[in-house]
Amino acid sequence: MAGSDVVLAFMTPPQQSLVDPSPPIKKLFGFQRVFLEINQTNELYFPLNIRLLLTTAGNDSKWLEPGLYHIFIGTQHMHIIDLQGQILQW
Repeated sequence: MAGSDVVLAFMTPPQQSLVDPSPPIKKLFGFQRVFLEINQTNELYFPLNIRLLLTTAGNDSKWLEPGLYHIFIGTQHMHIIDLQGQILQW
């Protein structure tokens, strides 16, 4: 039987932020509805750019923080981006 579903793409930022005392648990950065027939597969594309990794401080300044950023597509843990170095104001 054919069906449809909405695939969600989330990113979890580092949970120890220097500029945000309560970082979000996860951020939605994409979603797409997909229709599939029985045994059909489909390839989806969710662009991830540097702006999605920015943390907003209380004064609305934007920061790129080092740490582990986890990428989830649907219910699958897909990738880990490990940013190393010093915090950078954007």
